[in-house]
Amino acid sequence: MEVKLLSGHEEAEKARAKEEEFHRKQKELEDKIREEERIKEKLKEKEEAIMNEQKIYSSLIEENEDKAKRIKHLFSKYRVIRRLCSKSKPKTKS
Repeated sequence: MEVKLLSGHEEAEKARAKEEEFHRKQKELEDKIREEERIKEKLKEKEEAIMNEQKIYSSLIEENEDKAKRIKHLFSKYRVIRRLCSKSKPKTKS
């Protein structure tokens, strides 16, 4: 009978140890899942930041191209006006 008690006690201890190991591993898994979610969120934020920078860069390039066209247009008008002014200027004798 004593052997059965010892055997039962040992089995209970083994079961308790297995249960503790199970809970420990379950907590580790939950911690890893939370860490993975945190890393995924951080990666998503970085990707969004990169996309925003690319949008800003693209819009700046477009703005630069528009301004360059405008400057070329204004400069061509300036040359036409300058030519017209130089032709229509009366020559004065000094």
